[in-house]
Parts: sequence; C-alpha cells; structure tokens
Amino acid sequence: SRALFAGLRAAQPFASPKLMTPPAGARHQLSAAVPAAEVSMALRTGPFLSRDDAVYDLLAFALQTELSRRLPSAASLVSAYANQRSMVLASVFSVTANAQKGVSAAKASEALTALLEDIGRAGLSDSQLREAQAAVFKHLRSVSQMPYARARQLAGYQSVKRSPDFIKGDVARYAVVTAADLNSALRRFLDSKHRQ
Repeated sequence: SRALFAGLRAAQPFASPKLMTPPAGARHQLSAAVPAAEVSMALRTGPFLSRDDAVYDLLAFALQTELSRRLPSAASLVSAYANQRSMVLASVFSVTANAQKGVSAAKASEALTALLEDIGRAGLSDSQLREAQAAVFKHLRSVSQMPYARARQLAGYQSVKRSPDFIKGDVARYAVVTAADLNSALRRFLDSKHRQ
C-alpha cells in the first residue's frame, strides 16, 4: 500500500502518524482500544534517521506488499499490515492483523505468525527491495514540492542531525540497504526473544 509512507519523513521527526502502534515489548498484544479480533506484534528498532530505522521503513513496505499478496491463504485473517513508526530515541516496527468474525485472538495470532514465518522462509527479493526504495524516494521528492511538509522535514533534519539540508544523507540511508538487510531484519522480528 503506497499510503504506508504518507507523512513518512515530512510528518514530524518525533513520531510518524501513520498509525497507532502498540508499545514495544509486546509479542502478541491486544489493545483495549481496538476490537478483540485485532492482534499486533511489535519490536523496538533504531531511532529516527538511523540506518536501522531506514531498514525497517523499507521492510514495512516490502512486507505489506507481500502480506497483501498472500493474505487469501490465511483463512483466519481478513487483513494485515506492517508499519514503522519513527521516533527520535527508539522507533517501533509492528505488524497488525484483523481476524475473521468469530476467530479468537489466539487463532489470529497463530495465523499471523505462520504467515510471517512462511514469508521469512521464502525471503524478500531484490525486486521487492527496489520497489520499496522507489516508493520512499518518490515520497521524499514529493515532500520537497509541498512548502509546509518541506518545512517540517527540514526542522526534523535540524533537530536530529543538526543539518537542515540532510536530504542527500536521508536518501543515502535507503539507497545502501540490501535485500539481505531486509531479510535479516525480518528474522530478528520473527525471533520472539527480541519482542520480549
């Protein structure tokens, strides 16, 4: 979903408003603010504008595309989405799934885990990485054409990197990521000990 990157870097340097993410450390956490059929898995990642943050940004896009493609095979789930919420001190990567009516949270959690593990076994490809990079680069270019968004982007660069014109460095963070980086990040996410 291209909407995944709406407001990605231009939104604010302290927290991307893409969606609300459950607190880090929750392996399979149900939020009191959402229906019981929604299940989320979350992992703390690197701070805003770090290389780790860039890897998980790209993983969110690539994984979202793959989840959408494979979702019909997960009978217990109706939808699933990946997100990287970028924050200065520690960002949060999460995958959330909504269960079919009548399916318990435990069953939905099992289905989501199985789906992610299957994707992990197959691995994410160079072409999936390039697609994710293209989406990020397109977003960064579009931000420069919107005065308000551009001002917020520059303020974010200044507050974190002490350089308002960090755009080249920002692009470079994404350009150096490899498919191996994405798969390594996904394996880390799938290892439950990193989410505890």
